[in-house]
Amino acid sequence: MVNYSVSGREIAFDDIVAGSFFGELAAIDGEPRSANIVALEPTTVAMLSGDAFRATLRENPELALGLMVRMSAIIRASTERIMDLSTLGANNRGLR
Repeated sequence: MVNYSVSGREIAFDDIVAGSFFGELAAIDGEPRSANIVALEPTTVAMLSGDAFRATLRENPELALGLMVRMSAIIRASTERIMDLSTLGANNRGLR
């Protein structure tokens, strides 16, 4: 999962392994994706519309809970990273 800085620098957020998913934020709220995906090897991808994704979550509470747990982990990691960027000098970031 990648995004680009204002200067055009590519920033990698995460590596996605076989069987993983992405794009859930856009499927949930209908907004544009918050990051892009770059395949590093031949890849097969399936797509589900936002409506179908939301219906699947309503019909499968365990899947919905799993998604919430994953999103909670992302929010917690992001919060920690924001704190690091806000409170640590550049030479101390990532040393915690």
